[in-house]
Amino acid sequence: MTCRHYTPSTDAVLGCRPSNAAKLGTILYQILLDRCWRRSGTLLYRPNQRKACCPHYSIRLDANAFHASRDQRQAVNRFSRFIIGDEYARVAARVNPRSRAETKRRDTTFDLVERVHEAESDNLPPLPSSRGHKAYKTQRAVGDNDGQAASVPLPVEPELTKTIEPAHRFVVTLEPDTYSDEKYEVFENYQRMVHKEPPSKISKRGFTNFLCNSPLRRETFTERSGRQKKLGSFHQCYRLDGRLVAIGVLDLLPDCVSAVYFLYHESIHNLSPGKLGALREIALALEGGYRWWYSGYYIHNCPKMRYKIDFAPQYVLDPELPSSWDLLDKEALAKFDKQPYVSFSHERVEEYKTKLLKQHPNGDSDNYGFGLFGLGKPLTFHGPAVEEHTPDGGDAVAGTREESGEPIAALDGEANNGDDDDSDSDAENSDSPNVPLFTSNMPGLPSMATVARYHLDDIPILTSLQPTMFPVHYLAVWDEGTVTDGTSFKNKVAELVAMMGSDLIPQLCLDFRRHPS
Repeated sequence: MTCRHYTPSTDAVLGCRPSNAAKLGTILYQILLDRCWRRSGTLLYRPNQRKACCPHYSIRLDANAFHASRDQRQAVNRFSRFIIGDEYARVAARVNPRSRAETKRRDTTFDLVERVHEAESDNLPPLPSSRGHKAYKTQRAVGDNDGQAASVPLPVEPELTKTIEPAHRFVVTLEPDTYSDEKYEVFENYQRMVHKEPPSKISKRGFTNFLCNSPLRRETFTERSGRQKKLGSFHQCYRLDGRLVAIGVLDLLPDCVSAVYFLYHESIHNLSPGKLGALREIALALEGGYRWWYSGYYIHNCPKMRYKIDFAPQYVLDPELPSSWDLLDKEALAKFDKQPYVSFSHERVEEYKTKLLKQHPNGDSDNYGFGLFGLGKPLTFHGPAVEEHTPDGGDAVAGTREESGEPIAALDGEANNGDDDDSDSDAENSDSPNVPLFTSNMPGLPSMATVARYHLDDIPILTSLQPTMFPVHYLAVWDEGTVTDGTSFKNKVAELVAMMGSDLIPQLCLDFRRHPS
């Protein structure tokens, strides 16, 4: 299959391993994100950066350290001026003038959370048309017997009660990721006008499967500070003058705001909606206590992806070392200019090996006991316990099978029933199922010796023929293969575990029931 991000002279396969998730806990998905995984609808996938013509690298931004660039600040200010309008701005300056100190603060600092909320209708109340006019006038009564003047209200002139409204009404809401015709209209317009997709490839079913069919469970927990933290999949909806004009599809996880997709109506294209949407999501990471903003994969040789590095500081996930993030600065980007596949941990190992060889030119592996100075072994990763990823101060939002009676993750064994053509995901460009994972040279996989020691027999499985979970080794076909033979069912389960990490075995359930499409 030809890579959708890059069209070379010959077809190039984008290495990717997909799995379907029927249910997925937010804690577990946070861990998977830090191991190069992403989701598209219910489809979870992990790319093979070594095999891909256009390697996909996970990146994230530290919202606490983010400073908006001049261009980004200007985009926010332009949008605010558009919403507020000149007349409202003039009256506001007269009715509620800023102090000299406040004016200086705004000129010298840019508070992202403050600025992105300024144009919302709740923060722009109606203002009187002029300052100092009284709603009522009084006149001295004539002919009072006691000689005292009486105050009598006079009719109020219409122009004195007139109020000034902003030029536009702008409302942002965080809503469940459910389907609505209103949302689909924005999706249809975006795919047709921005992505130039033909109408035949745009469908309600595709929209639902891609952007409304999340395996993540929505839930809320309270941190020690008392802050309510939302978790799960949501639609951040932007309405202009009562009309839905943009949607940010978000996964809110214990430690991040993960951007799934952003779509908008063509009518607001000149307002820089993509840039504004990213800034809103970074602000959400700040005010919601998530800290990190995950913008998805970064493809260095794809021009449409370069905008992501305009938001800094960005960190790139090392494909060979789970949860290892390196600063994506100019020096790092220069490495991607020279070669498509980059692993900073591998480069550090090679640099250290070179240094040791210079110091010990006659060194041999036997003297060190584990290969060439102990630095040439394939990576084996077991990872921390899942329970340790519970957000600080919050109650556990998901548990093991023993704790909650259900698995954190239920991986669907059936093929994806969605309309793949409607998906913006790169999971559609997957490896042939006939190519064994352990011969694919995917980075970060454990050694074959480690895989052979996996204890997989007790992984639970669900089928349409059995109402309850049972251990996978009850299947007749289970003992017909090995974890390393490349073709058996046991091998495919071992491949999945190798990509996820063996520490996640207690959180895994294989779901082979037929689910409604």
